[in-house]
Amino acid sequence: MHPSLKKILVHQRDILGFVGKKIPYRLIMQMQWSMIKALRFLSLPNIEYHYRISKQRIINDYLAEKYGAMVPQTLTYRDVEGFEESCPIWVFWWQGWDHQLPSLVELCRRQLKKVAGKHKVILLDKNNTFEYVTLPSTVREAFDRGDFTITHLSDIVRTALLSTHGGLWLDSTMLSLADPVKAVTKTPMWGTIKMHPQTRGEISDYRWGTFCLFSYPDNSVMKFFYDALCQYISDGHRKFLDYLLIDFFMELLYSRNTEFKKLVDTLPYSHENLHLLEERLPLPPPYMPDFQSTTLFKLNRRYVPGKEDSVYHRLLKMFSD
Repeated sequence: MHPSLKKILVHQRDILGFVGKKIPYRLIMQMQWSMIKALRFLSLPNIEYHYRISKQRIINDYLAEKYGAMVPQTLTYRDVEGFEESCPIWVFWWQGWDHQLPSLVELCRRQLKKVAGKHKVILLDKNNTFEYVTLPSTVREAFDRGDFTITHLSDIVRTALLSTHGGLWLDSTMLSLADPVKAVTKTPMWGTIKMHPQTRGEISDYRWGTFCLFSYPDNSVMKFFYDALCQYISDGHRKFLDYLLIDFFMELLYSRNTEFKKLVDTLPYSHENLHLLEERLPLPPPYMPDFQSTTLFKLNRRYVPGKEDSVYHRLLKMFSD
């Protein structure tokens, strides 16, 4: 199946999936009409792209209407001396770290332990997450009911932890070759990975990456993301409007708060080869990327290796000790 056709079918499935989930019908109809209008672009990639852009505009308008008043007017945080040298690193794997892990997740865990230095690596799972964060009962009940996924739970957890405790959040599939806190580009209160756009139509436009977020404690940036996500659920929505809903709230803050916009706009670009290793995993060993070009790589836990010797197999051998 053509990749763009597959995405179009997923978009259509998502639209139908909003029915009966306390999503306003006007919003569902706007998305459906945008899908119909996108068909005029004829080619599959253009149909998918223009629908995606239309959907983003619809969601942005809806969230601005509902949650724009929650955007903080000023940004605050608690400056802790030496925090960047010893802050915690948070990594989340809900199923449990003592279970059989996907090979790339296990690789990333082992490697992070090696390079973390003075940073305490806190491995979160279903057994200990709520020892570090207390979520509203409405959010816990919605999760238990199946209204949102483990991935979206992790979005809420990361914003809760970073807004209160601060530190660095790394997705479980981030491969660190050196101290990741030093590798992340930071402003005085917030940090992430910012890259030049590599594909079109992404809501983040590669200005940030929720898979890698740094924050000082008591941070109003992260608190807004946390409060907005919790309020969205408390308002009765039984489904997230988009898999990347957290990015939409980041866009809302970016568009409504000039201080945050300046933080993002002045953040330097870095780690342009962040996804290169993932792209080369199935290729023959000579295609192993130069590890001098970046110290952080984003991998995919769902990667299924072939039997032939490849970059993937060499990678496991390189970091097996």
